[in-house]
Amino acid sequence: MDQPSKKPLRVLIFGRGMTAELTAAALAVGLGSAATCIRVGSVAPAPDDILFGNAAGPSAYDFFQSIGLTEPRLFLGAPTSFSFGTKFEDWPAPGRSWLQSFQAPIETLFGVPFHQFLRERSEGLSPYLIAAAAAEAGKFAHPPEEQGHPLAKAEYGHHISPEALTALVGRHPAVTAQERYLSDGAEVLVEDGEIKGLKLVDGRTVEADLYVDCSGTERKLASAVGARFSAARTLAAAHSQAALTSPPPAYRTVSLQSFGYDIDTPLQDRISKLRVFHPDQKQEAVGDEEALTFETGHVEEAWVGNCVAIGLASAVLEPLTPAPMMLLERAVQRLVELAPDADDMSVERREFNRLHANDTKNASLFTRALFVGDDFPDTPFWAEAQGSDIPSELDRKLKQFASRGVLVQYDHEPFDAEDWAVQHFGIGRRPSRHDAQVDQVPTDDIDRALTSVRTTVDRVVAAMPPHHVYLTKFKDYLTRKNLGQS
Repeated sequence: MDQPSKKPLRVLIFGRGMTAELTAAALAVGLGSAATCIRVGSVAPAPDDILFGNAAGPSAYDFFQSIGLTEPRLFLGAPTSFSFGTKFEDWPAPGRSWLQSFQAPIETLFGVPFHQFLRERSEGLSPYLIAAAAAEAGKFAHPPEEQGHPLAKAEYGHHISPEALTALVGRHPAVTAQERYLSDGAEVLVEDGEIKGLKLVDGRTVEADLYVDCSGTERKLASAVGARFSAARTLAAAHSQAALTSPPPAYRTVSLQSFGYDIDTPLQDRISKLRVFHPDQKQEAVGDEEALTFETGHVEEAWVGNCVAIGLASAVLEPLTPAPMMLLERAVQRLVELAPDADDMSVERREFNRLHANDTKNASLFTRALFVGDDFPDTPFWAEAQGSDIPSELDRKLKQFASRGVLVQYDHEPFDAEDWAVQHFGIGRRPSRHDAQVDQVPTDDIDRALTSVRTTVDRVVAAMPPHHVYLTKFKDYLTRKNLGQS
């Protein structure tokens, strides 16, 4: 006897902006005929999208590809540019600048982790990393598929415009085909801890099996079902744009200020500028200009009842790293994998919440580590940034590195050992002693090996084209080949 066909899961995606559009596209593509996606929310940009900091790391490439956002579409349909990482200027103190570059696993030397040989060398790690050296030199080229090529060790991400990306994804065929109610206002109807429907301003009620909250820092649906937000600190941010006055580099720049920090992100046609500051220092930071006040932190459970919070609705980290985008990618991909196929969602809900908690905690550790040091300014922003207790997991990482250069890693961290090594050396941390195996290698052999690595990096970087030249030629090529037109 034939089994009756299963009714598609009705998924309602609430909100506007980049998170809502990316989530809608990913669920439509990933779930296919197993789900019917419904949209409630306007097509206007989301003001709090500025908190993504215009940064998409290397992992975003596969995420974008999975929903049909190929590089040709990203570069011809939006002012996207290439990124080798983020440069921190005067961080933690004037005169200290360094680049948090993207990097594939760093090879060992003589069977010992590479960074163990650099404890007493003033130049740090960056000159030996192809992405960092290329970024500092203003160069860029796609890493080749040939694994033996030195440039293959580089990884890259993208500088994105959330507003442009929202519009681009909004034209995705899978998104335009979705049933949509253009309304930001809705009453959330809750019964027994679950959402029963959304009552729109025109009186209509829209119902679904699963509700996805993409309303950003408002958390309209999640808060209605009792999701508790654990706040870390209150900050403010102001966004502006400026014209390009020089060839754009393949990195963002984070500049330390007494009131907080500035982030300059070069796009194809402009610079996106974000100023993050302490609310008590608003006059010093932006005067009477408007600013977005927000709380960093996370919900204790991202999936409550039949509601899942995604993106800024689930966690808000400072936009110093690509972590906000990384958390969004992971949550959306996980929701596709764990989409319930029965009325009882408890198993999927527990697993989603467990993994979300791990991701949020580990990403927060990396951001918190950027504020650990003795040379930061003595102002309200920096006093508060450093005043919170250091989590035990971060304390272990810092102490193990300070003692003997060990890079402690927890399961499934968004940031890998290379990311941590780059941050440690960049911000000025050095281990008090190195691995004992280093002492077994003759000094001359170490010097020759390090010189060889640096010489190779310098040679490859010298042959690379300037970033702005490569970007222009790349777009010209895509246009000539009629790629990315959709």
